[in-house]
Amino acid sequence: MNFEAATLDDLMHDVFEHILNHGHNNNASKGPNIEVLGCELRLTNPIARVSRTESRGLIFSCLGELFWYLSGSNDGCHIAKYIPKYGTFVEDDGSIHGGYGKRLFNMHEKYDQIKRVIEQLKIGTGTRKAVIQLFDSSDLAEDYKDIPCTLNLQFVVRNKKLHMFTMMRSNDAYIGLPHDIFVFTMLQEMLAKELECGLGIYHHYVASLHIYNKNINSAKRFINEGFQATDSIMDEMPCIGFFSIRNELLKFESEIRHGIDLNINELDLCDYWKDILRLLQFYNKKESGNFQDLRYASEVRKKITNKKYQGLINNRERIKKSKAIKKIEGNNMQKRFDNISDIISGIEAFEHEQFKLAGLQRVENYISLSMQITDSIRRIRFIEEINKKHISEHRKNPHSDIFDPLRAAWLHIRENNKNEAYWLIFLATHFGKHKKEGWKLCADIYGGLGEELWTWNRVSHNPNDFSLWFRKASIEIKKNKPQRKFGNHRKYESLNYNSSRPLQTVVQTYVDWVGVSKDHETRFLDLSNSNNVNNKYELFDVAYKSMKGILSFGRTAKFDYLTMLRKFSLQNIEPQNLYLSGATGPKRGTSFLFFGNKDSNYSVEELNQNLNLLAEYLPIDILSSQVLEDALCNWQKSPSAYRYFGG
Repeated sequence: MNFEAATLDDLMHDVFEHILNHGHNNNASKGPNIEVLGCELRLTNPIARVSRTESRGLIFSCLGELFWYLSGSNDGCHIAKYIPKYGTFVEDDGSIHGGYGKRLFNMHEKYDQIKRVIEQLKIGTGTRKAVIQLFDSSDLAEDYKDIPCTLNLQFVVRNKKLHMFTMMRSNDAYIGLPHDIFVFTMLQEMLAKELECGLGIYHHYVASLHIYNKNINSAKRFINEGFQATDSIMDEMPCIGFFSIRNELLKFESEIRHGIDLNINELDLCDYWKDILRLLQFYNKKESGNFQDLRYASEVRKKITNKKYQGLINNRERIKKSKAIKKIEGNNMQKRFDNISDIISGIEAFEHEQFKLAGLQRVENYISLSMQITDSIRRIRFIEEINKKHISEHRKNPHSDIFDPLRAAWLHIRENNKNEAYWLIFLATHFGKHKKEGWKLCADIYGGLGEELWTWNRVSHNPNDFSLWFRKASIEIKKNKPQRKFGNHRKYESLNYNSSRPLQTVVQTYVDWVGVSKDHETRFLDLSNSNNVNNKYELFDVAYKSMKGILSFGRTAKFDYLTMLRKFSLQNIEPQNLYLSGATGPKRGTSFLFFGNKDSNYSVEELNQNLNLLAEYLPIDILSSQVLEDALCNWQKSPSAYRYFGG
């Protein structure tokens, strides 16, 4: 069967379709497959050797394999850096028996076959002896883990063009074919430049061309991506002979692979080879997962001069987005996460323009964080949404089973009783909503255990009366069955009147914080005027710091209370950072996101700076810092598997 195309994508498209439609089942040593026998593939433009598709745009692994061959080595560690599956083929001595590098440049420890082919073609361009033998009879003498699939390579110059013929005993069309064509056509072009002739057709002959059953669906997805653009991603190789700079390039690749920082800009090379090295450097830095390396990789990426490489990298990274959305669709959660595409696009843009996020190198982590951010946005929007609906008057009544301090706050705002709304929000923040008991503890205190309500007017003018009442009430509350409990974030608080942080003192210090006016809006106005506040971020910061005197109202409580005032439109304030000093979950989540380590030693200032930068890329139009604080706190508990947290 003959196939001919101008690009690798078109060639693979035709090959995959033919194998899937006309192939026959075969059981081979590496697994069941569908194969066709006796195929010739012709690539009329060998420079169009890189796939533009998301699934087969394998530029990094292809370049890694190319430099492995060119090194003349069969070292298993070298290629495993780029293609980890090669690790299964490593022999006891650390080599891969079937590797082509040593066979190309040092066959039988004495033949440099590349050199001899060049010599043959320079002596007589009409020669038919320019053949490189890769498969050897000795390959069958022992049970090696890997033997060459390629039998030989032949080079023929006709009409001042170098044509190449590759003969293969076996070829995995989905995995191996794009790598083989890339490496061999690069070799073809290198020799053409060395011989100062044009680039002819690349011929690829295969006895058994197959797709393994495990890759059938992937091959179908490749076909469904449709036909790609026909122009080549790679530029034509420069005229200067590759072999004159081979040793330099191999040295640079080795330094990159071993983590040595190489300033490629200063190398005495043309942009073609600098970009090749930048691609290798980008890949190696990105794969390390180290925060500094990820930032380095982002800077390297920006310096790549061939913009088509940039597009190829973008296509590869969009795989994360498609996998995330497919996972969500598969779990029937598309309605709940209908805006996740925008979240993912924002993270992608950040990684493209800034630096890679160390905690998102696994697709599962990427999906989980995107879903947590979406959840957090929805939780914040929930406060606004409940105000759009009818709210029963019973929600204000703490003696009612459906009492809800947050819905009650909205009712008081509608009645212009804003001080009561502030007070209810404070109580809701301090007590929290218990997973099983709900708002019952808040209702008991606010409702005076079924007697007169402890409204803001009453408690602010009579805090001592509240203290006397609570001395007796604390005993009664403990008798309740089931036991009244604080919400999750407040679970270490106590209802003991004689505790180190008793409720009566919490209330007294809150009343003192509001001040002698007993009016919350006056308090915020005083804070603004006395501190020369210029914007909503400064007012939040001033208010946050001013609340340090409120007993048992730490970092989380202050942050939640003040952001809640913004959600109720009581104050136009907003945090400019996450106030990570003293935080646990949010700080661990932030550290893991940027540095891949929940307990990194990076400063709070640097963590906040990075988060503010990330927030600019995300479609969050209100309280972006709280969204990220909530999302990262939940995400770090289960980075690779999404779990719903009620908040």
